[in-house]
Amino acid sequence: MEALAQNFSIVAADVQQMKVTAQGEIATATASINQLQGQAGQHQQEMQAAMAVSENIKRAGDALTEELRAAVHRLTLLEQQATTPSGSGHAGKAGWTLTRPKDLVPDVFNGKDEEWLRWKEATEDYAEAVHPGLKHAMAEAARANDEITYREQLTGVQESEWVMNASLFTLLKTKTTGEPKTLVTSAIRDNGLESWRILVGRFEPQAGIKRMKEVSDLMSLQNKRCKNAAETALILTEMGRRQKLIADLQGKPLEDEMLVNVLWMAMDSGTRSHVSGKL
Repeated sequence: MEALAQNFSIVAADVQQMKVTAQGEIATATASINQLQGQAGQHQQEMQAAMAVSENIKRAGDALTEELRAAVHRLTLLEQQATTPSGSGHAGKAGWTLTRPKDLVPDVFNGKDEEWLRWKEATEDYAEAVHPGLKHAMAEAARANDEITYREQLTGVQESEWVMNASLFTLLKTKTTGEPKTLVTSAIRDNGLESWRILVGRFEPQAGIKRMKEVSDLMSLQNKRCKNAAETALILTEMGRRQKLIADLQGKPLEDEMLVNVLWMAMDSGTRSHVSGKL
């Protein structure tokens, strides 16, 4: 009887030990399950974040594609406007007075190279509207090598255009300031065509030199390698800024093919792949 009791105690101790061991294993297993569940949740969050990033890149690519198309369209319109003839006019046609219409009156030119061509064209167009044929006289004056003192120096210029010299001088004096105004008034008084020759000789070469530099800077953007769609969008914005400056310096924008090539070389690979599927 005593031996049976002793065996029972041993079995009970073993059962208790097995119970403790089982509880430990259950706790370990529970901890492992909780860890796996946590990792699964983290992976799910990472997958959701990756999908969100992918969706953002897709939306950015779509937006960039539309911006590129819109930019090409705007550049095409600018080129068409720049190459549309304004009409040379003929002597003897009725024109406006020098104070009409108000929306054609050129701004005041202060000597900035990037504003020269735009102001020059505006002044020529206004002069042509006032007196058809005067734009031709101004072009001939710009080509003259010597001081202009008589009409015969200018090929094809009629007497009716020559007599507008004083009015042109007044216009140029009114629509310039600083160095340009000093150059205008350096000519013989009331000799607007000579003032125009001096202005063109001073600012035309400088505008050309600056334009070449801006074109070179724009072309160098193709050496950049964007890492994502955001950097590509910044490059596109910078190209638009430089393109406007070049157009102001030259009077017409760069060719669309050149701009597209620069952007294509610089854009990130993800946007390039996306745009390739859209174009």
